[in-house]
Amino acid sequence: MGAWQSYRLRLKRRRFLFRAIRKRRELRPVTNRTKRIKPGDILLFSTQRNEAIRLPYFLKYYRDMGVNHFLIVDNDSTDGSVDYLADQKDVSLWTTPRSYKRSRFGVDWLNWLQMRYAHGHWT
Repeated sequence: MGAWQSYRLRLKRRRFLFRAIRKRRELRPVTNRTKRIKPGDILLFSTQRNEAIRLPYFLKYYRDMGVNHFLIVDNDSTDGSVDYLADQKDVSLWTTPRSYKRSRFGVDWLNWLQMRYAHGHWT
């Protein structure tokens, strides 16, 4: 990889970082249990909308796989998903009515949560 291409990739990563920081304002916490995250915990970051029927199976599957804590962004669900997730003791939940597409299909929201709560996070 040449110097110019390396420089362009660095600029692109920096742009995505600033974009994620800017998009954090779109998220509203419903239940923030991130203080329970311990060093070495396995975290799962996800977005969802109107998945109430699948959520019990989703959570069980990943709990069985060893996930200790779920950080989920709900994109304006209307089917009771928010209430179900808020009752789960190992789930931290944020919600937003903003455009999923304009957040790069949720990646900006998840990047912010990963920067904030994943390994080596800064507070």
